[in-house]
Amino acid sequence: MGTISLMIAAGQMIGMSLSGFLVKIGGWNTTFWTGGAMGLAGVLLAIFLKEPRGASDRLPMQFSDLMPVMRDRLLWKVSLLSILAHSVLFITMFGFTPSYALTLGADELGLTWLVLAFMLPHAISSFITGRVLAPRFGAWNLVLIGFVMSSICSASISMVSSYPLLVATQAFNGFFQGLHFPLLLGLSIEHIPQQKRATAMGFYQAVYAVGMFAGPFLAGGLNEWAGLRSGFYFAGILGMVATGFTVYWFKRRSTSGLQAARDRKAS
Repeated sequence: MGTISLMIAAGQMIGMSLSGFLVKIGGWNTTFWTGGAMGLAGVLLAIFLKEPRGASDRLPMQFSDLMPVMRDRLLWKVSLLSILAHSVLFITMFGFTPSYALTLGADELGLTWLVLAFMLPHAISSFITGRVLAPRFGAWNLVLIGFVMSSICSASISMVSSYPLLVATQAFNGFFQGLHFPLLLGLSIEHIPQQKRATAMGFYQAVYAVGMFAGPFLAGGLNEWAGLRSGFYFAGILGMVATGFTVYWFKRRSTSGLQAARDRKAS
């Protein structure tokens, strides 16, 4: 999951960073022509994809397989946390942070540097969180830290008054948001039987897409009513709500389990 998250973040970073240079060189339309060319390249590469041996021998998924997966309470909880995480992401870097950078005097290349400042730490933390950090500090501890710090970094955008400081805050924001995305992705299917994991992953991705829409939609309404800064405060609030859910659902349970194990050992 860390590798998948790294590839996603790398593609986002390359595309968003390249767009600033393209606008500077050839104007806004150049970015769309380049995006079309990249999409065509993806189509051509997809032609060479082949199903692995034995894949056609698997039984097709039945409608009856959906309900046991959809009733899984842990999957719903992780999916809700992912809705909140994606809401914060799409309110900030994929939403209104570039607009706020323009109000601070950034030009097209300035937006490129802003994207790099966010996406490079984001890609790095997405790659190392499952391999290095989670085995050492625990997955739910990292999810909690990611939500707390991304909440602070997102809300602090409203208090920034200069472009260099905005870039600095978003470097931290990118890193801490990169902590929880691959972990939530893995935790959503960790307890699901192997034969049902594809179904669970499809459900998880369908649910967290709500955050991609609802977060910037609600923040846009707030921005219209109370100004651009209000959306970033809203993102910070969503991050703290996710922090509360993480503590209530998972950290408290793991702490109780650890204490019970210590009591049994002592007795």
